[in-house]
Amino acid sequence: LEFVDRIENINGQVSFTKSNISSDNLSANIWGIPITAKFNLTSFNNPLLNINIIFSLNMSFLQEILKEKFKFTFPGQIEGQGKLSLGLETQIPLRGPFQIKGYLDILDTVVKLEKFTSPVENINGRLEFTQEQLKWQDINFKYLGIPYKTGGLLTDFKTPKVQLVLTSQDVVLETNFAIYNKVVNFSQFTGKYLNSDFSLAGEVDTKDPSNLAMDIRGDSDINLEDLKKIPANFKNKLEQINPQGRVRMQFNLNGNLSDFKSCAIKAKLSSPSLSVYGLKSHDFLMNYNQSEGIIDIPLMHSSLYDGTIEIGAKMNLNSANPPYFIN
Repeated sequence: LEFVDRIENINGQVSFTKSNISSDNLSANIWGIPITAKFNLTSFNNPLLNINIIFSLNMSFLQEILKEKFKFTFPGQIEGQGKLSLGLETQIPLRGPFQIKGYLDILDTVVKLEKFTSPVENINGRLEFTQEQLKWQDINFKYLGIPYKTGGLLTDFKTPKVQLVLTSQDVVLETNFAIYNKVVNFSQFTGKYLNSDFSLAGEVDTKDPSNLAMDIRGDSDINLEDLKKIPANFKNKLEQINPQGRVRMQFNLNGNLSDFKSCAIKAKLSSPSLSVYGLKSHDFLMNYNQSEGIIDIPLMHSSLYDGTIEIGAKMNLNSANPPYFIN
């Protein structure tokens, strides 16, 4: 068969009547893997064939099958075990491709993604699929020792559209995005971390992974004390700065973050109360503009104790020793 190449070593008992042929217990080998199967062929005048196949497999072998048979290359390495249930339905004689549906149970699997230094571990859950979509709910995993749960829906494999929810003890993320010609378009990307939250929309061009072109707009409400709880190399520095307060930010960003000075950025930051290094301020406001390597801060205002401060500044990032002025 075109879909599975060869089916070998078929054994089992087949029952038949005047109107159907069926079997509840067949064994065979597909791709060298032992399987069990059921099938039912009904209505000889207009035959309809249903086949259900169940087999256990190594997830690394499944990755090879996806690449070889379905031309899908996963960006990483998969290790673990799985149990696949595959349902096929077609008219006889064949009048088109099989109708396919089924599920994959993932058992204690580890995924090592190309762009991540740490693996995703202890993945357990069920993926349900048809030819048109992939659905998952309550899939559990650990990353950096922290338990997560995810659910979602992927439709239209040629131009994928994805709905995704990711939760942990401290994090909630929800996003809707579509991918066309390697451009990821986010209609929604919202998140919450501890007492902070954000919302984004826009698109990311991934044609060149080393040069991700972004056009993103968003806003956030950040509790600065939450930053100290993020695992990072500069955690000690954050503890010295000791940021406190809430900062509201609205921004537009266009460009490649790996080449920050080339980005076009417009941002507005505000905070009713802010503290860094133990210095307290109120009514903080800053407008930040950046274009073609020039940073322009037309206004930064803050009330400090019994006075106020207003600052305007510019800096040229294109120079080896960036010139600047501050009023």
